[in-house]
Amino acid sequence: MVKVHTYLNGEFLNTYWADGLIVATPTGSTGYSLSCGGPIVFPEASNFVITPVAPHNLNVRPLVIPDDQYFLLKLKAGATSLSARWTHGWRLSITVCNWP
Repeated sequence: MVKVHTYLNGEFLNTYWADGLIVATPTGSTGYSLSCGGPIVFPEASNFVITPVAPHNLNVRPLVIPDDQYFLLKLKAGATSLSARWTHGWRLSITVCNWP
């Protein structure tokens, strides 16, 4: 189980307690995200989908956010994966990239 603190434009959004967290684009939303209960998003939509994998809270649901938002993930201390042990404060910043 991981605990991930999420921030949207620098504002606290939620802490996810789950087996994992999927951040998908509209193209990727119908694969892994859909299998975890995420929505189907039209490919032309300008959104990200945040889908928890097997969340440990009943009130946590998939979330669709505009892709013009700055999204930050902070991993809580003690979280592990099969390939590595991450340290407290590990961060991942997600933004849209303008592609020609």
